[in-house]
Amino acid sequence: MPWTLDGTTDCDERCHMPASTKQSPTLTRRASAKQQSPLLIRSFALWMLVFSTGWFVMLTELVGARVLAPYFGNSIYVWGSVIAIFMLALAVGYALGGRLTQRFSSSLVPSIVTVCAGLYVASTPLYQGGLSEWLYNTGMHVKWGSLLATIILYGFPMVLLGTVSPYTIQIATQTHSEAGSRAGLLYAVSTVGSFMGCLVTAFVLIPGMPLSYVVFGGGVAVALVAGVVAVLLSGRATIGLALAVVVAAVVVTGIAGFTDRQRHKEPKSYQYTLAEEITGAIKPESIAATAQADWDRARAEAAKYPEGREQILLEKETPYHHLSVRQNGPLREMIFGKTGFYAAQTVVDLRDIHKHVGEYTHLAFAGLLYRSAPKRVCIIGTGGAVIPRSLERCFPGVEIDCIDIDPEVIEAARKFFYWQPSSNVRMYAMDGRSFLNWVVANELTRYDWLILDAFSDNYVPFHLTTYEFFNVVKTVLVPGGVLAMNMFIDDDIYGYEARTIRGVFGNVSAFAGHKSGNIVLTAQKGRNSPLTLDEAGQAVRTVALPADSRIDLRYIMTCLVTAQNFSDEGPMLTDLWSPVENLVE
Repeated sequence: MPWTLDGTTDCDERCHMPASTKQSPTLTRRASAKQQSPLLIRSFALWMLVFSTGWFVMLTELVGARVLAPYFGNSIYVWGSVIAIFMLALAVGYALGGRLTQRFSSSLVPSIVTVCAGLYVASTPLYQGGLSEWLYNTGMHVKWGSLLATIILYGFPMVLLGTVSPYTIQIATQTHSEAGSRAGLLYAVSTVGSFMGCLVTAFVLIPGMPLSYVVFGGGVAVALVAGVVAVLLSGRATIGLALAVVVAAVVVTGIAGFTDRQRHKEPKSYQYTLAEEITGAIKPESIAATAQADWDRARAEAAKYPEGREQILLEKETPYHHLSVRQNGPLREMIFGKTGFYAAQTVVDLRDIHKHVGEYTHLAFAGLLYRSAPKRVCIIGTGGAVIPRSLERCFPGVEIDCIDIDPEVIEAARKFFYWQPSSNVRMYAMDGRSFLNWVVANELTRYDWLILDAFSDNYVPFHLTTYEFFNVVKTVLVPGGVLAMNMFIDDDIYGYEARTIRGVFGNVSAFAGHKSGNIVLTAQKGRNSPLTLDEAGQAVRTVALPADSRIDLRYIMTCLVTAQNFSDEGPMLTDLWSPVENLVE
């Protein structure tokens, strides 16, 4: 027997009617179609409502974590807070909705609460920044700040959306025997909506639109859909269907039009995953002349920004960061996170773009004390490109692979930080560990140096801290190759990381900055003991660098920690256990 959209069969009691009451086949089909039409409309309306609310819950959840990231980071604490509050709020909504169905049986209730939830979320861009900033400034731990922010921003609307499911099941169910099939079908449609909402939000909306547009547009769209459902359930099928077509057309056209405009602005790097892209066409022999021209242009620009004047040159959401470029007098800074809440990832003095303002970029050249003439270098974490620019200035023939997960960071380095790489530099917009796995799998090359300076907010991504990862690093280094990893000395993770690197390489040394909290851990493949002060002194006397290289090996040597400053006791970090968020405070 044919099934209707709401799960019932096209079966009536015609075959059981007395002969005197049986209608002709034609009249019976017309009567059946007339009876079935309202059921089809009702089923369509309920499907549309649960699909759109499922979509909207996932949209809000993904956007919620992104909204909090500029203030509280993109750590497991933020994601845990968002997921936990959404699940709890929906659970409360399910229970509350079940109780309310006994008191308010109107079919308009789910539409009304969905409209309220959509408009509530659509209004959050008006105050989410101020709320997050206030919570951050209270000094509470990020785990509690993000949890409280999630409750205030999204707890109430998620409770409202949770009440929709019990109501739709009650509306769709006429007899007890239908309850299971109707509930299963509605939950399936809702879950498909969540699936689509997750993919479209992550792959299209967040990369293609400002977050405020996604939040506002999503809230208004789900409210409009709920309004259309209310019209359909009230019996005005023709008007409701016409409105459904209009709303669908507006939403699809708006998304397609806006994301198409953004696609033309998208860096080419986004179009490649495992593809090599040479980022510069400057010949190696022209590096010195190009660097001098860049220096002159940067000094001229520095004159435009007097001391004490701050200006935001770039602030945007990327698929990986809240990326900011700030001008602070003559200093130009790249920041991952909301300006004023996070330390700069890169600082360049426009009066002298070759100067190492950040001490860690200077200490990254500690590899010279092990291996003085690198021919091929891998840098994971490009930032403002201070390290690759300095490398090319010191060694014009060196081949460099720069890895950064975010192509927008690469574009910002070239646009705002006067980086013009030569044809010896290749840029890969991809995850650092994925890149090294690719290198190993395809036996592409081996490196003399590997410099790890990959930070997400204020910590290194956990999968770039583990025993398994450093085994891959060891594999891609030539015999005698050197690892240099930037860290902070005052974080608990330092000791864990030092033990992990020593466990893989058999040696680890540390260069602690005198002017900052940065410390660079180094290890050499094939070595069984830490670098000694005598060995470092011998390297200082033999390494030849250009006079204007801005690399002071004597200063770097004075940063060498000669006595072990971490405990031998304690575990190493592994892929199964690396709680970086808890170890970085």
